[in-house]
Amino acid sequence: MDGHPHGRAATALLALIGAGLVLRLLLAYVFLPHSGYFADFRFYANWTWTLLDVGPGGFYENVVFSDYPPGYLYILWLLGSIDLVLARMSGADLGTLIFESLKIPPILIDACAAFLIYRLVRGWPGLKVHRERTALAAAAIYTFNPVVWYDSAIWGQTDSVGALVMLATLLSLMRGPPEIAAAVAVLAGLLKPQFGVIAAPLVAVVLLKRHLSREARAHWMSADGPVRLLSSALAAVVVLYAVIAPFNLTIVSFFKRVTGAAATYPYLSANAFNPWALVGTPSLATSGLGVWTRDDILLFGSIHAVTVGAILLALGFSVGAARLLWRSDMRSIVLVGAYLCLCFFILPTRVHERYLLPGFAFFSLLAAFDRNWFWLTVAAAMGALINLHAVLTQVTEGSPSVTALPLGDFCRSPLGITLSVMLQTVVFVLALWRLRPVPAPIDSAETSAVRAANFTAST
Repeated sequence: MDGHPHGRAATALLALIGAGLVLRLLLAYVFLPHSGYFADFRFYANWTWTLLDVGPGGFYENVVFSDYPPGYLYILWLLGSIDLVLARMSGADLGTLIFESLKIPPILIDACAAFLIYRLVRGWPGLKVHRERTALAAAAIYTFNPVVWYDSAIWGQTDSVGALVMLATLLSLMRGPPEIAAAVAVLAGLLKPQFGVIAAPLVAVVLLKRHLSREARAHWMSADGPVRLLSSALAAVVVLYAVIAPFNLTIVSFFKRVTGAAATYPYLSANAFNPWALVGTPSLATSGLGVWTRDDILLFGSIHAVTVGAILLALGFSVGAARLLWRSDMRSIVLVGAYLCLCFFILPTRVHERYLLPGFAFFSLLAAFDRNWFWLTVAAAMGALINLHAVLTQVTEGSPSVTALPLGDFCRSPLGITLSVMLQTVVFVLALWRLRPVPAPIDSAETSAVRAANFTAST
């Protein structure tokens, strides 16, 4: 079996994913034990306890605070249930088990994301040259990206689930029926609203283009006809209701909760090193991470900063939508997905430091085909890592095993913050530039194969 090319590729993939898991488990439980952002951990542990006590139906009425929609709460509920069984079997303290196991879901989700990246590239339309090698390269770029393992294994955050659902969205657009793509996009928003902000317009524009084309309109009831838009919308509503109903939420109360959560952080930047970190008196860059400037300050006459950010985001997303309406092949979808993630991090106010992480799923796919995107991914990773390290090494928020790590002071300095802002903003600008229309198709089968062969042969 191992002598067959597919057998060798499967062995290599298992070794790659296994190495990624070992790296993360060593970081989480050996090299940096008890690391993480304690405020987040306390919330996750409290939500898990509440779910075990009252179940999903009474969760929002009994929890002290929760700004999460139901999606990730199902994962915490499952985790808590497993911890409860283990505690009863071993006699261990349930609270300790819950607290110590909170990093397990994001670590496992990282492995699942690497597998989906491999599957996506291996099934890439028109790619025949070095297919297995390119797929492994893409999975490796994601697995060993320091931003990814820093977020899951050291921070213990949940952003890896955003990368996973983005990849599932791409896979459904590549292979699945439109109803599945619409359902996955809704699921993205149910895990975290910011994931839905990226996935929903991406799926909506692609499906509209596919099913409202001239050929599709000529055959309303065909497999590609406009009727599939109606069935996709129905699938989205069914998934939305199926996920929120056990938490005693209606569609109206769910959206009220989501909009209320968005108003929790009315600041120019919630520790995100984007251009808004350089705005205000004082700015985040000059005052340090402990001082956040509200985003209701006036910038242009009577226009508030939050309004400016919203307008910029709408314009940025409109450019991405226009690019998809022009071309909606798989590489264009991935390119626009990467760009939308950058838009959401760079342009609006109220952004947190980790919001770019799902974008690295798109970056890894592009980097495996294009050497220029590989270096853009490196630059984005450097900027994001400075941002994450600056926040987590704060004495007031991080754990002792992390706050003692080197370079924390530099990452929080005006120079470090400005460097991070510049790196991530330059990547955004170059991604925007790559959306421009070009005379020749950028994703023919021959172009994809040649790019993959050239890149993987040189790495």
